[in-house]
Amino acid sequence: MTIFFNTHNEPVRQLAIFCPHVALQTTICEVLERSHSPPLKLTPASSTHPNLHAYLQGNTQVSRKKLLPLLQEALSAYFDSMKIPSGQPETADVSREQVDKELDRASNSLISGLSQDEEDPPLPPTPMNSLVDECPLDQGLPKLSAEAVFEKCSQISLSQSTTASLSKK
Repeated sequence: MTIFFNTHNEPVRQLAIFCPHVALQTTICEVLERSHSPPLKLTPASSTHPNLHAYLQGNTQVSRKKLLPLLQEALSAYFDSMKIPSGQPETADVSREQVDKELDRASNSLISGLSQDEEDPPLPPTPMNSLVDECPLDQGLPKLSAEAVFEKCSQISLSQSTTASLSKK
């Protein structure tokens, strides 16, 4: 996910999904495309690589932090769909239990990699920027008065004169 500003100073977010497994990539893309909470408003963008799906994100307010639960949902849906139902016949080489165990291990490692581990230090808060609600920058720069500027200049000149007189002694 990237964000930049176009020539009209409007934010533009791009989102790319890379996955060498077509079925997994399709599942992730479908979950993101039909997302309504939050609405991503994805528009397909051109991609030169067959394992890469690129999108322009219409809703620039949706950050990585808000996208994470959608990715977890997509991975869970994919791994749940890959499990062999108990009524299905097993293949000669691999039992249903072996397949389920492998899928559980793979899904747990992928999903835990996306979520917060107890062993990992907590992530720092998302930095505030002008695109985030309730950001101090939304109100503009702090107001300066002539008195405040004069007071600060007086303090600086007083401290410099005190330092100069002490160094002459």
